[in-house]
Amino acid sequence: MLQPKPLLPSSITRTDYDALRGHVDLWPEVMQVICQRHGVATERLMRLGDGTNIVFTVGENHIIKLYPPYWRRLWEVELTVAEYMFGKLRISTPEIEASGLLGEWPYLVMSRLSGTYLSDIWDRLEHANQLSLVIELAEVVAELHTLPTNDLPHLDANWPKFVATRTRGCVQRHREQGVSEYWLQRIPGYLADAAPLYPP
Repeated sequence: MLQPKPLLPSSITRTDYDALRGHVDLWPEVMQVICQRHGVATERLMRLGDGTNIVFTVGENHIIKLYPPYWRRLWEVELTVAEYMFGKLRISTPEIEASGLLGEWPYLVMSRLSGTYLSDIWDRLEHANQLSLVIELAEVVAELHTLPTNDLPHLDANWPKFVATRTRGCVQRHREQGVSEYWLQRIPGYLADAAPLYPP
């Protein structure tokens, strides 16, 4: 008996994945399979942006995030961290409702938080309000960093090497995201001033 052809390839290169991401008819079908697997109604499937992973909202209550096979470790880390920090911060964070593999493609099904996407309103905010949000975000990140990570094996990494790599590529990443030259020129100075604050 012939087996149905899988929706997604079992392995894929980054180049082929970049091309596959643009197949707009494929991803809703993939999301429907995940929804059916976990008993989630497939009402109002809507893709969010054009980011690195394939992300869909499902109605008002769910988000599905699908990762390419070569980012399985990233999926493991995000799953571990999301489950660990749920209910531990002053702000609401998504609750992981399901996770799994579709073939070799990892995914998360999580609760959808209510609110407004910051990207939709940021350019309309007064500078003082933008600054207030940045400060509040920094406070939440500082709170997150106080949580112990001893029992989180997926976070075991070479932190100095990670920081050095991210620092070297910081300007280019923000340039690719459309940040203005005014701010790009200030990033190296900011990173140099912040360097003593990096955890060892």
